[in-house]
Amino acid sequence: MKDLRLLLGCLAFIAFVTLAIAKEQVANPHWLSKSEVKKLVSSEPPPPAPGSAADKADLQADLDAQNSRTPSQVDEAKKDATYSVALFTDSITPKITPSSNPVTFHFFDELNVQIGEVVKEAKAHWKRPRPYEGHPDVIHSLFPAGDFSYPSGHSTHSYAFATILGQIYPVQAQAFLDRAHLIAQSRVDAGVHYPTDINEGEVLGKEIAKELLAKPEFQKELQAAEAEVAAQK
Repeated sequence: MKDLRLLLGCLAFIAFVTLAIAKEQVANPHWLSKSEVKKLVSSEPPPPAPGSAADKADLQADLDAQNSRTPSQVDEAKKDATYSVALFTDSITPKITPSSNPVTFHFFDELNVQIGEVVKEAKAHWKRPRPYEGHPDVIHSLFPAGDFSYPSGHSTHSYAFATILGQIYPVQAQAFLDRAHLIAQSRVDAGVHYPTDINEGEVLGKEIAKELLAKPEFQKELQAAEAEVAAQK
């Protein structure tokens, strides 16, 4: 009995350490270095200057979206409010889940964190207020959103994920990009982003995907996810 308790204790300790290592790996993405993240951010053009013609056009576009949004657009914006890879994977067949595709979803978790590192750096660099914060008298958002406005995190994540998911499911590549466009536009419809925010998010997301796809270590994990998905078909 004593030996059994010792064995169970050892197994529990191994499981704890394994989980801790996995969490550490997700919490500290390893594909892009800090200098590479900063380089991606420094390559971005600045958002429109306050009061400029481009800034006024951004505001007008948000007003137009606010005044013309339909119940279906409101529903879409609310559905997309919290970004998750499920916004893409829910439409994939055969269905993939974290329990049946642990390698793939671990890969998605790492990817999500890595993209988030770039977005966080970019937002902190530009510090553009959200539309409803800069113009609270005329822009009434469907819901609040944290952090700064430029570039759009939803747009950046969506286009990066769409590009990389297209590598795993090439037949659905365009459908993923169309879904990314819908998610990005929903942020303007919701009044939490300007068009230039989501446009730059598209550019940045695709550039992040390009950088990652050029890395052998990323390709290795991508291929592991592809193999797991292929075995399910």
